[in-house]
Amino acid sequence: MPIRSVRKMFEASRPSVMGAEAMHLLDHMLTGVILVDKDLNILKINSAVEVLLQLSERRLLGSAIVNLFNGSDFDLGAMCERSKRNVQSFAQRNLRISVGQRSTLVDFTATPVDLAPVEFIFELHAKDRQSKILREEMIAKQHKLTRQLIRGVAHEIKNPLAGIRGAAQLLLRGSGTTDDVSEFAEVIITESDRLKTLADSMLGSNKPLKLERINIHEPIEHIHKLLKAQHQQIELVRDYDLSIPEIEMDKNRIIQVLLNICINAINAMVESETSEPVLKLKTRIKHHVTAHGQVHRQMLCINIEDNGPGIPKKLCDTLFYPMVTGRAQGSGLGLSIAQDLIFQHGGYIEFNTRHASSKPKNTGTEFTIYLPTDQQSDSNQSLSNTEQS
Repeated sequence: MPIRSVRKMFEASRPSVMGAEAMHLLDHMLTGVILVDKDLNILKINSAVEVLLQLSERRLLGSAIVNLFNGSDFDLGAMCERSKRNVQSFAQRNLRISVGQRSTLVDFTATPVDLAPVEFIFELHAKDRQSKILREEMIAKQHKLTRQLIRGVAHEIKNPLAGIRGAAQLLLRGSGTTDDVSEFAEVIITESDRLKTLADSMLGSNKPLKLERINIHEPIEHIHKLLKAQHQQIELVRDYDLSIPEIEMDKNRIIQVLLNICINAINAMVESETSEPVLKLKTRIKHHVTAHGQVHRQMLCINIEDNGPGIPKKLCDTLFYPMVTGRAQGSGLGLSIAQDLIFQHGGYIEFNTRHASSKPKNTGTEFTIYLPTDQQSDSNQSLSNTEQS
């Protein structure tokens, strides 16, 4: 049962919030629910929590809920305080509850409520054996991706290093004219700059965001004008929700993200010789979206959709990793940088792709950029740092 339903149940039972009828309904829920007061002391747990922890309610009543998470390296009290101040739910995944010698892996969502004496409703979901298997598979996959990343980086630095070494050897021999020496020195400088650019791109920008409150359609319109002038063979379609409010963002970095994704889409359509290529830019608002452990009442969605060949299946799981690209001339850094920039804004990017084998046979890729309309950069980053995946 979603938290909203739990909240409605208690609101309906007022003025006796802790009444017998509400408690009876709570005990028949399959989802574990814990009610806590303003000091985060446990007021009530339902039967599902008793089964999950193999403890009676009497053992836990009055104890601090933070004691259940002593083995986790996050500050539940601080997160609850921030959540109540911002009137926003927050979620945590793969956390271990420890009671005595027993520990259980859970996901939970915490929602601040105004149902005195209840201040928070915690909804718990147990993680079963299958989750452990999936996690082990994920670790193996990450190890494989790390090896691919290292191989990609090594491949990218070999060519400039070879050029630097060759030029240095010729300088060491002292052969050639003064012009030759200048040329060798220029090779060393150019190839060293290539290596620095590669390193800077992989490290990402360490400059703080220059946030300003703007309408998202300003940077999108800027991108539209650029693409219209440079790629006249592409049909550009705009579908805007003009009711979207202004939000805080770094305009130049948002333009960089949009341009990276749009250029990738156009290159894919041009190289695959897509007949009647179309690129669609759409803006919408979505409600109750979780990003970096924080549940946002609404988030801005920017959709960039093409009718190209789709992203190869072998790249889908690693698309946002640096050095991953399906193009012979690509660096594989564009999408990695784009995701990092959106992460800094408290959002994220996801994608959906259709291949020629899909039914019906309409191909294409859609990237969706999520940005919080209630953006609070420091809060989002703090929550992100505590989320465990």
